[in-house]
Amino acid sequence: MTGRTVIIADFTGYSLVELESPSMIELMDWTQVPLEQGSPVRSSITVSDENEFMLTIWTGAGTLGIFMTSSAEPTQGTMEYPQHPTSLSVDYPYIVALLPNNTLEIHSMEGLSIVAVLSCPTTLQASLLSFNIGGYLIPSTRNQAVQLVTTPLIPPPPSPTKPKSPPISP
Repeated sequence: MTGRTVIIADFTGYSLVELESPSMIELMDWTQVPLEQGSPVRSSITVSDENEFMLTIWTGAGTLGIFMTSSAEPTQGTMEYPQHPTSLSVDYPYIVALLPNNTLEIHSMEGLSIVAVLSCPTTLQASLLSFNIGGYLIPSTRNQAVQLVTTPLIPPPPSPTKPKSPPISP
C-alpha cells in the first residue's frame, strides 16, 4: 500500500484499489501459464518506493519483476529471476529475492543488475525475508555458542588507497 492506493492479488491476477474513490482496476495476471494443483508459485507484491510497487509475473520458465506507480503506470525496467522467488524484500538500494534453490539474489534498484548471489546454509530452510536498516541478523558460531550479529548484506566497498609516490632520485 502506498498513500491511498492498494494493490491486491486474487487467484489469478493483480488489481489496483483506489481507497478514496473507492474503485478497482484489474492490472494483469500474475501467472502466464496454468498452475498445477499444489504449485508453490504465489503472487508477490512489494513496495519498492513511496509511490511504486514491484509485482512478480510467473512465466513458467522464470519470473519477471514489473515496477509500476500507484496510478498503474509502468516505471523502470523489468527484473528477471531464474526461479519464482519464495520471498522478496526491498532494502534500498537493493531488492533481495529468496529463491527456491536456497540462494539470495540481490539486485541493484539503480540499473536492476545482479550485484550478488549468496547461498544460504541448507540447514537454514529459509522461507521469508524482511528488511533491516543497517544490516541483517545471521547466526554466528563463536566459541560454539549461537549468537545473533548484525552484518551488512553487501560489505561496503574498500577505502581507496593512496598511490605510492615514486622514489626520489638523488
